[in-house]
Amino acid sequence: MNDQDDSRIKVARVFQPLVSSTGASRALLWQFVGKSLMVTHELAAEGPTYFTEFRLSFDQSVALIQEYMVRFPDRSGLGAIVIDIADFMPRLRLFPELTELLKVGRVRWSMIAQCWWRESFKGFLEVQHPGGGTEWTSNDGELIQQSTRDICKILFEHWT
Repeated sequence: MNDQDDSRIKVARVFQPLVSSTGASRALLWQFVGKSLMVTHELAAEGPTYFTEFRLSFDQSVALIQEYMVRFPDRSGLGAIVIDIADFMPRLRLFPELTELLKVGRVRWSMIAQCWWRESFKGFLEVQHPGGGTEWTSNDGELIQQSTRDICKILFEHWT
């Protein structure tokens, strides 16, 4: 087993309780690969994975980061944001492929946490939910933040 396979297994172990506890349909890790964001890890509660290896262009990555970052209180890496995809759709016109994946995946809500490692922004952890009326709690927000820290440690600790 190589390091990449080992890290995929470890990330999946973090994703499983996160998806289960939050009632999400899937969890995604958006990371920088080169100069653009790509979904490097995905776990679906059931059914197929749609987002794995989906990659935004450089311009789309910058636009998405700007859209998300203004919603976070600061660059501390603390906090999680919840996005109603229906309200967010007008902003997604720059992302036709992502918009299509959100429709196919029946995503209605997303909760997102920033992925920082040693003061360096690495991407986002996102959990998605298909149904209406989802109300994530502050405990869910704390869980996604802890999961983000755990995943960053798995993926980046050996590089520093």
